[in-house]
Amino acid sequence: MDQKAATKDIIIIAGGPSVGTMPCHELVNYGHVIGVNESSVLLPCHEAISMDRLWMEARYEKLQWAEIPVWFRKCAWKVDANWCHLNLFDGNVHVTGLSDVNGQLFGKNSGMCAINLAYQRRPRRIFLFGFDMRASSKQHYFYNINQLIDDKRKITNRDIKINQSDSKYKEWLPAFVPISQQLNSAEIKVYNVCPDSAINVFEKIGWKDFLKCVTI
Repeated sequence: MDQKAATKDIIIIAGGPSVGTMPCHELVNYGHVIGVNESSVLLPCHEAISMDRLWMEARYEKLQWAEIPVWFRKCAWKVDANWCHLNLFDGNVHVTGLSDVNGQLFGKNSGMCAINLAYQRRPRRIFLFGFDMRASSKQHYFYNINQLIDDKRKITNRDIKINQSDSKYKEWLPAFVPISQQLNSAEIKVYNVCPDSAINVFEKIGWKDFLKCVTI
């Protein structure tokens, strides 16, 4: 890991549809990039993180080939496989805020766990991509979800429904309030690079403003 980059600017890429409107494949040139779930296999990243068991079981072989650090929730790891880049963390979806304990990441979803991982590095700034927390034209992700759903079906041998509502996002939104308070107390500036994001506790900017921030 590039320690210098990780203590200056950390970029977290989640799966929201806004990622598809920006050249996010370039982000590795501007900071230390943590990819959340499918973003970590579709875009260049320095690290990957997930707490989704089925996603990990469908993608862990690709992550092994990527040879980047991978973070995954320990209690959900059911595969008889291990490799040098795999890091299992203790998580708790019921705890609000962020953990300061190494090997422990709190969050109600993988994106929040990624923020916790970044917080523990104490960077100067964190840039969030794909944290839309809402659908855009009924699209919830920047990628075609059908292939991932098919891969998950092969693992479970049962039907898997695609979330077609924003109800889960609305459930998660309040958890960003204590997260933002801890980041502010740690003097870590957070930019949400999604002007239409439903998250209102971080400053929202667009791609051009992001470029100004990282090139000054």
